[in-house]
Parts: sequence; C-alpha cells; structure tokens
Amino acid sequence: MDLLAIEPYKVSTNLKSYTYLIYGVPKIGKTTLAMELYKAKDGEKQAILAATEKGYKRAQGALIQDIGTWRDWQMFIKQLQLPAVQEKFGTVIVDTVDILWGLAEKYILSMNNVKKLKDVAFGALYKDLDKLFFESIQQIERLGYTLVFISHAKVLSAERPDVDEQGNVQYDSEGKPKVIQFSKYIPSMEKRGLPFVTGMVDNILFCNTIRGKDGLDHRAIFTEKQNNG
Repeated sequence: MDLLAIEPYKVSTNLKSYTYLIYGVPKIGKTTLAMELYKAKDGEKQAILAATEKGYKRAQGALIQDIGTWRDWQMFIKQLQLPAVQEKFGTVIVDTVDILWGLAEKYILSMNNVKKLKDVAFGALYKDLDKLFFESIQQIERLGYTLVFISHAKVLSAERPDVDEQGNVQYDSEGKPKVIQFSKYIPSMEKRGLPFVTGMVDNILFCNTIRGKDGLDHRAIFTEKQNNG
C-alpha cells in the first residue's frame, strides 16, 4: 500500500463497464437492447443470456442458456466458475429477473414442503429466500462478471400535489390541497426482491414508446442513475 501513489479515479466512458436494470413495456425490445449494449467486438468477452422465458426470438446470434428451475440457475453459476467459461464470457444478462425471483421462491417452498412462505413461523422462509437470491447474484458479481437484469413493467396509479412554478401548493374552493393524478411505470419484479437488484446496478433504464414528429412510434430510453454510495 502506498497512499502517495494513488491517482485520481477516472470515470469509465465504456457503457459495457456498467451494470443495468432494464425494464419496459411488452415487446419494446428490452432483450435486444441488452444484447446490443454488450455486443462483443474483436477480442472482447461475450455476453451470455440466462433466459427464464422465451423472450429472445429476435436476438439473432445471441448466446443463450435457458433457465427453467432454480437448480438450473445453480448449475449455471457453477459453470460460470470454470476458467474456460470466464475466458469466453464477461457479461451475464438475466432475462427476466422477475421470473428468477419466482424460481427461488418455488425452490424454498419445495425444500420446506409448504405452499406459502408464511406457512413457517417468524418469517423464516422470507429470510431464507432473501439470502438465497441475493447470495446467488452476488456470487456472479464476485466472479468478475458484469450483471444486467431485465424486468417487465407494471403501471401504478399515483398522485402528487398541484404546485405552481414557485412550488406553492394550490388549493381548491373548499381550501383543500389540489392533487394531480397520474400513472407511473415501475419494474414488475416482486417488491421484496427488487431492492437487491436496484442496489447492485449502476443505472436503471426504462423503455417505452413515444410518438415522433413523423407520426410514428419510436422506442425511447429513459435513464435513472443509481447512487449506491
């Protein structure tokens, strides 16, 4: 260790060096986007798609491993530890992480011979599920792979205060604060599991369509930078 030799940290401009959660509306091209972002150039390590659903029909040339059970996922991680595999691949794209969480839950239920997590007292199975899921994705990260998660989107109804340009809350004739109702998209992954993913990635990308000046719908990508400390 030599503190005097420390150089200022340089932020990478290479998109492939960052981890992402990509979510969006159906058929928007989330899988295709991920494969485009991490398409290997000459001499670069390739991306492998861990597919929990058949959403890759348009992913021409993609390297894909189907994941149908949690044991498949465990075998997949074991394979990722092999030197030859580490030599070939540098990125793991999980499509979708929604279903992967569900596979982890089914595994926990099966191992404990119960139908619901709440069937075991004191929330023990919830803790087991959290541990099982998080440690698995953490293991991949520790192996040096770049992780990319894909999720579907769901719509929630929400509201916010109606404020003017100065930020002052507006009131109706009865003196009640006015509110503006709106819809917002969030990842459809189980609420309990989502923080494990958002806490691990550098950026969140939301994909939707917008109407262009040409009158046609185009894919738009909205970003939300993560601050993980």
